[in-house]
Amino acid sequence: METCIFAKVCCPNECGETMWRLMLTDHVKLTCSRRSITCKFCARIIIFLDEPKHHLVECPYFPITCTACGQQKIRRLNLSSHQDKISGDCPETFVPCRFMNIGCTFYHLQRVTFRNDD
Repeated sequence: METCIFAKVCCPNECGETMWRLMLTDHVKLTCSRRSITCKFCARIIIFLDEPKHHLVECPYFPITCTACGQQKIRRLNLSSHQDKISGDCPETFVPCRFMNIGCTFYHLQRVTFRNDD
């Protein structure tokens, strides 16, 4: 087995890079596009190259903005409860009338209070 520090080796992460064995450790830990990193939001181990997609699409703890009301820094996993029609707190969500249990079918923005005395 060849152990010369100047032997050419391929990256074990299959990034396509070839380097001297001497540089392999630093490459794998610091510069490889396919190195493993820990997501700073959810602590999941991900591939460095996939970090933007993970944050924009997958990470449940990544802070996002509610597209309805503009509230910022809502964890992705909390967005559906923020926008929930019954228990959510998004002021731009349409919620049912408080008299829906007796047949009212009217929906209004949560931020608007209606009196339905008719």
